[in-house]
Amino acid sequence: MKTTGNLGLKKPDGTDIVDITDLNGNMDILDTAVKTAQDHAADAVKHITAAERTAWNAKASTSVATTTAAGLMAGADKSKLDSVAQGANNYVHPSTHSPSVIVQDSSNRFVTDAEKTAWNGKANLVTTPQQTTADITYYVRTDGNDGNTGLGNTAGGAFKSISKALSMIPKLVNHIININIGTGTYNEEIGVSGLSGAGSVSINGGSSSVQDSASYVVTGRIYSMRNSCRVQFYGLRTSYAGAQYPIYVDNSSETFFQFCSTNVNTNPKQFGVFVENAKVFLYSCEFHNKSSAIRAHVNADILVQDCVGQGNDTAHFAAFGGKIHISGNLVINGAAFTNATEGGVVTTYGHGVINPWGENNGFNRTYISAYMTADQAINASVNTKVLFQGKSIDHLAEFDVANGRFTAGKTGTYLISTQLGFKGLLDQNTADLIIYINGGYQLVSRLAVSGTYSPPQARFVDVLRLNAGDFVEVYVYCGAAFSIEGAAVSSFVRLQRVG
Repeated sequence: MKTTGNLGLKKPDGTDIVDITDLNGNMDILDTAVKTAQDHAADAVKHITAAERTAWNAKASTSVATTTAAGLMAGADKSKLDSVAQGANNYVHPSTHSPSVIVQDSSNRFVTDAEKTAWNGKANLVTTPQQTTADITYYVRTDGNDGNTGLGNTAGGAFKSISKALSMIPKLVNHIININIGTGTYNEEIGVSGLSGAGSVSINGGSSSVQDSASYVVTGRIYSMRNSCRVQFYGLRTSYAGAQYPIYVDNSSETFFQFCSTNVNTNPKQFGVFVENAKVFLYSCEFHNKSSAIRAHVNADILVQDCVGQGNDTAHFAAFGGKIHISGNLVINGAAFTNATEGGVVTTYGHGVINPWGENNGFNRTYISAYMTADQAINASVNTKVLFQGKSIDHLAEFDVANGRFTAGKTGTYLISTQLGFKGLLDQNTADLIIYINGGYQLVSRLAVSGTYSPPQARFVDVLRLNAGDFVEVYVYCGAAFSIEGAAVSSFVRLQRVG
């Protein structure tokens, strides 16, 4: 016998015997099922649809929302949302902003382009040794580039600046370093400092004469400071016109200048070379228009050989233990020779220490002795210049024989003595021996002839205060004609600077 799929009701086949018990059982099952359905339909709880169920299941739970689960909104969150401006969710962060919005600290700083350029210009400690390993030559040209190696004398190989070449030299120099500079003007200064070792560093411009330096010009100063190795400068001219010294050496053991020059005229005047606590050799250099062409200060030791200049107030000045040793001409183109004070010392080759006269012996001081070699006729009542045709001494070439004139080279006090022998001057005549300064009548000595002494002699001795450039001449005057005896023993003039 079969049964139904849901309630299990019995279903007799055609051959089965119908049993009333089965029918009653089926009725009981149906009664119970129908009654359950009636009770469910009469229940006050309403039925829902599948769509309603889906919608309700998608709603948030009644718990407060979290960052990972949906839920109800807290009151504080609702207040915060209400304060957000309309469209606030449309904010786009800018691609750039001002550096001022960033707060810098000791670990985070900006750098400027100038700082980066300066740092990039310094020698690489990886590729640049801290001491020399061999001789080396760098080249500098106005058409070069500081990004080059500096090892070739071409536009593509040479540096553009002297300072770049100097930055490539390690502080310990035990070899020969040459920096060869091409012609042109370099808008920089040449500063060599802090080098030591047994080698040398040479900055080479012109090398044949001081005139070459006009083709190798730097606009700044040339200086050597705190160097214990030899530093050399050849054929360079500085056009520096500032308030400091165009050439300066300080605390360096051996600095050499050859064919170097400075000729800028400033107001007030600069010193040309200023040296202190250092040993310097100047050879064939030029220093123009300076207050002191060469100045040795505070334990400086300068050897000067064959240096010249024009327009300098003082050629050499030594003070505070500074020393200047001079080989060659003692005067730089007519400038006052020297000034040594406060323990300064100036010496010259072959003569030793300079004395307070600004010289080292009498041969460097004014002294002339001139005399007559032939009689000179004197007309009556005419002021007549006496001509001394010969001279035996003239230390500083200050007496002109042709004009009978002495010209003082320096301001000072001069002792003059002269004697004239008169011939043909009769008894009771008088004659005046007159000293003219700068063409004007100044001093006179009068001779009155008495007796038969022959020849009578007029003598004159006095002290003259002369400025540099003043000239002195000897004249005579007499109311009668006579002649001056031309003999060295009787007619002469002598001048000597005494102060």
